[in-house]
Amino acid sequence: MPIKRFYRAQRARLTATPLALRPALGVKGRALRVLLLLGVLLASAYAGMLYEQYLNDRRVSQVKAQQQNQLQGTQQALTGLQQEKTLLAQQLTISNAERDALKRDLAQLQQETSNIRETLAFFE
Repeated sequence: MPIKRFYRAQRARLTATPLALRPALGVKGRALRVLLLLGVLLASAYAGMLYEQYLNDRRVSQVKAQQQNQLQGTQQALTGLQQEKTLLAQQLTISNAERDALKRDLAQLQQETSNIRETLAFFE
């Protein structure tokens, strides 16, 4: 019984829809479908290539910007170190001048001390 119902339902479906004949695709139709498929594949491959190039250019620009920032930081550090070097050189020059002045003062005081000792020795 259930098989009869199935066949009846199948026949009812077949008879309810009008018959539509579709001609089989010829060689030209198949070739056009293949060409269309190849065109879509090539277009998607080209779009992927362009997108990859865009990402690559973006990465390169980011790396360049990062290197530029590092270069600026290094240049600022170099400038700071050069200023510190000049300051230390000036301090060294000043301390050398002070040392030379103290040497002269020491030599003069030693000379005066020796003169005073000679005078003291004379009076003794």
